[in-house]
Amino acid sequence: MAHKSRHPKPRTPTPEPENNNSDASEIEDGVCDCDGTVNHVPADDDLVWTSESNTEWKESEAEDGDMEMDQDSNTELENDNLWTPADIQSELQELLKPTLFEKITEKGSDTKWKDAGKSMRGVYTGAADHTQREHAQKLREKEAKDVKTRTSKTAQLMKAWLTSKPLRPAKHKAAPIEISSRYPSPTEPSASSSSIPIQSPLPTLLGTEIPCLGYLSDDSDNSGTLDSDIKELQEPQFHVRKPPPLKRKCSEITYRASREQQKQRCMREYELALAAITKLLNAKWRPDGVFDRGHHSQQYRRGLCIESSLKMIVNGRKLGDASQRAAEAQGFASKNGARNVAKWIAVWVKDRDLPESDRGSHAKRFSVLDDPEIKEGMAAYLQTHKWATNPAKFQEFINGSLLPRIAEKYAME
Repeated sequence: MAHKSRHPKPRTPTPEPENNNSDASEIEDGVCDCDGTVNHVPADDDLVWTSESNTEWKESEAEDGDMEMDQDSNTELENDNLWTPADIQSELQELLKPTLFEKITEKGSDTKWKDAGKSMRGVYTGAADHTQREHAQKLREKEAKDVKTRTSKTAQLMKAWLTSKPLRPAKHKAAPIEISSRYPSPTEPSASSSSIPIQSPLPTLLGTEIPCLGYLSDDSDNSGTLDSDIKELQEPQFHVRKPPPLKRKCSEITYRASREQQKQRCMREYELALAAITKLLNAKWRPDGVFDRGHHSQQYRRGLCIESSLKMIVNGRKLGDASQRAAEAQGFASKNGARNVAKWIAVWVKDRDLPESDRGSHAKRFSVLDDPEIKEGMAAYLQTHKWATNPAKFQEFINGSLLPRIAEKYAME
């Protein structure tokens, strides 16, 4: 519709129907009053229809319509010119901006809170006492670490390697050499040990002397100095450590032999432990003094588990298999009981101690026999008054219903 309004089509003149009321002169002049519509004028209306008024109305109406179309097209053109890509982008940015409510309810991060605190407090200068103490503490720690680093073996080795030793002074200084171009006479004294005359086979030429006829290396004293200097250069300037011993060295006993010896020692310990537990279980002397409740106690059953497990281990079974079989044979659980049997075996092999039950050993439980004084007094009473251990028999002794031999023996006790 916008394109149609921008570029309106030119109006084509519509043929007007013949008006019978029009004058012949107007038709002859080429002017037609018909506008293509039906004009109805009531009979009782005072309006007088004329062609001139009709023409003026049509012209004014057409002008008003053209002006409205021009204004609409101009307005649309102006609106089209206003909506540029930049305007659209800015409008989208405005729409995507968070509202005030979203800004208030937004969850702030730690960085934002720190920035907000800085803006409220101002710039922190680090002049607080705790900050100064913290910096001083860090400085002391750094100094201690530096001192430890400087005094380490690696630092000493590097310092010795970088520091060059001063050259040692020569042991014997070379004596000054006097050069002479004449032959010594037999009457002259011999030259001193500090001067070595060099005789020239050539006579003097034109009263001049030959300046040099020898070398310092010809002196016998300088040879030792050169040798010492060479030795000093060959010596290292820092301490050289001895190479560490080789990791692989041939031992007197091989690894397999040591493992075999260890197995034999363990098997010997198991055999001794088996003999000890068998002797304890088969003892005929007062088993009540060894076990909690005699041969029918839980401790005795645990001892049987230890004995049967040790028998199977000595016969060649593994500890896990033997402990599981022994636990199931004595009515214990297969897994948990097997683990407990393995613990009991380790304690018996090491300390020869039987497993004790924790039942009735609560910290809040107290017995009269736990007091050593009461326990000692009761033991002394039972030793002196043995009749108190069996009141029924004592009553028979009093009544005289016991046999004479039994009564005599009871009285002797």
